[in-house]
Amino acid sequence: MRLALLALALLAAGSARAASLDAKDDGNDPRFAPFELTAAPGEQVTLRDAGQEPHTLTSVDAAWTAVQVNASQSASFAAPAQPGDYRFFCAYHASPQTPPGQGMAGVLHVPSSASGTDPNGSSPPTKPTPDLGLSGLLAALALGLFLRRRP
Repeated sequence: MRLALLALALLAAGSARAASLDAKDDGNDPRFAPFELTAAPGEQVTLRDAGQEPHTLTSVDAAWTAVQVNASQSASFAAPAQPGDYRFFCAYHASPQTPPGQGMAGVLHVPSSASGTDPNGSSPPTKPTPDLGLSGLLAALALGLFLRRRP
């Protein structure tokens, strides 16, 4: 039983890794939060619409197929396999010329290795702690039960 609970905790914790950002349009300041994020090559990147209007996550250089979300929806795509810095924007609220961090434009860093260095050799920004949601809650519960029952 303990081994099963520990396995459940590890599985839930391991499945929570994903890069994500929110599209926000509260007031007159539509933006991505965060506007800068890091994802491993091929890692799933999720866009959540935390506002009331539709949004897209469109690559400036067509590195991925644009994803679109409506209010309270989310959509995911795989980060490019090639390391690099990929600029993106919302096709409804910005343009390819919008600088990252201004309005609905940003940059996705895809490091060249698991060490977390980008192609220029510098460390990319720290990714915010992912929202573990239900899987995190189950992992914490399973781990707590496991530790509680130890002799």
